[in-house]
Amino acid sequence: MGDPDRPWDVVLLGATGFTGQLVAEHLLRSHPDLRWAIAGRDPHKLRDVKMGLVGMDHRAGAIGTQVVELQDRQAMRSLAAGARVLVTTVGPYSQHGDPVVDAAVEAGTHYLDVTGEPPFVSGIRRRHSRTARDKGIKVVSCCGFDSIPADLGARFTVQQLHHGPKQVCAYLRVKARPSGGSWASLVESLSGSAPSGKLRRPRTRPPRLHRAPEEAGGGWALPLPVIDQSV
Repeated sequence: MGDPDRPWDVVLLGATGFTGQLVAEHLLRSHPDLRWAIAGRDPHKLRDVKMGLVGMDHRAGAIGTQVVELQDRQAMRSLAAGARVLVTTVGPYSQHGDPVVDAAVEAGTHYLDVTGEPPFVSGIRRRHSRTARDKGIKVVSCCGFDSIPADLGARFTVQQLHHGPKQVCAYLRVKARPSGGSWASLVESLSGSAPSGKLRRPRTRPPRLHRAPEEAGGGWALPLPVIDQSV
């Protein structure tokens, strides 16, 4: 039974962006019975995304659309209050993330994002951890590509090994280009700029190329410099 006060199981904010469209297609294929809605600031782009989903599966006609401006606090609060889970793919999160997570926590709604920006993650942990625990809601960041394979891959590997000290190294070879939002987030993280505009000192030395072991394919590897260690 659904919650009459929360008509949507999931609201996906940022569905018109590159990553948002991928998430929308995944939800449609993997969870055909989910009650969900897509949200963004441009009604015409939202309509186009929904029509594309309907072309994939006629059941997408039941997907809701909600137009909202991030800086409209009341509208964001209403958006979050209408869902069990609020998912956002709107980045860079250091610029656009705070109003979304603030609205979710205020409304008692579970929150999920795909950020890779350490200052943003640290900020929402500092501001919202206690309230989220008191309300029994989950605030989950870094559900993007770089952290999920690393975290789940390491956990799976460790489970297969005997007890005792372990060191796990993962290597990844890619031939992809980052989307506009991912590129903007990377620039924000590497620039050393905190949300307040003040420069912050990096906690670690800049990453250096090192030789990957033969079992990992050999060649040269560059450690991911900004997120996984701090998470």
